[in-house]
Amino acid sequence: MLVVEANVYNLDFWYLREIKRENVIIRARPDFSDIRKKFCQSREHFPTGIVAVKVPENIEPEKAIEYAVQELWDYEILLSFAQDRHVFFHGFECFEVEGDSKKLLEKTWHSIRTGKPRGVGIIWQKGLEEFLKTGVPLLRDPDYNRKTRIKRALLLYNEASIMRTANVVEVEHPTLFVALEVLSNAHVKINPKTFLFSNTTWKELIQRVQDVLDELSVGPNSRSRILGSLGFAKQGSAKERIMYLLESLGLPTYEREITQMVDLRNDILHGRDLKENYDGESPIDVVIKCKRLLAKLILKLLRFYHREDVIHGAYLRSDLKARF
Repeated sequence: MLVVEANVYNLDFWYLREIKRENVIIRARPDFSDIRKKFCQSREHFPTGIVAVKVPENIEPEKAIEYAVQELWDYEILLSFAQDRHVFFHGFECFEVEGDSKKLLEKTWHSIRTGKPRGVGIIWQKGLEEFLKTGVPLLRDPDYNRKTRIKRALLLYNEASIMRTANVVEVEHPTLFVALEVLSNAHVKINPKTFLFSNTTWKELIQRVQDVLDELSVGPNSRSRILGSLGFAKQGSAKERIMYLLESLGLPTYEREITQMVDLRNDILHGRDLKENYDGESPIDVVIKCKRLLAKLILKLLRFYHREDVIHGAYLRSDLKARF
């Protein structure tokens, strides 16, 4: 039997000893209880456990590590989100296991980032196994991803969380907001809605514009740009689409907060100076709200938001800056 093992970095097990799902077992280091304080205070990546992946019999040893890396990719995405830190696997080794004996066959290393931002976990350690059981199948369901774009949004959320730099607002906020747009655009595509006009009014408007363009002999390139700009009236603004998604999922629509997020995003992307406040909130406050709102949406789309027993209370409250 082939088994691929690797170190898991930055996963806070707390009192949890292991996480199991199908052919994957993630175990805490035997000395984790002793090193936890040092790990939590460290700004560097820290190995906190070992992962073992049982490889299917039809896969050859030279392909086993490649299989394990692909198998663990969704685990990295979900665990990084759950703990709001960069959780990853590194230092892969393939063993042939017979009884109690292990023979090393292959090993490899992957490049990693340096530095480890600390965050407050979204999901308590006791809920991680259940979260993976719920989340991994959804990330691997192509139809669900086509309809929701949940995996793309998760990648953006994690990227914003782990790449924190000195320019936190300018870097983090546009990435988080794009993730909100990814989810809301996917929702509108599957659940069409005309925001400003009825379909009948929309068709009449387009016909009248076409008539005016004909009378003015407007060329095809200019005509295309003019008609394209009118799409805003049918498709709605980014704010309206996000609110539509929130309403559909049974969450508050946060109109004031989303207006703040849109204003900050526009100021950043259009090169304007950032204001001292956005309707009474600092730019950093707006980033916090955007991240918290996106986390709520992700939990909803991963069908885990109802698990109040294992989710940090701040993510369940309606206040997007709640601490508990």
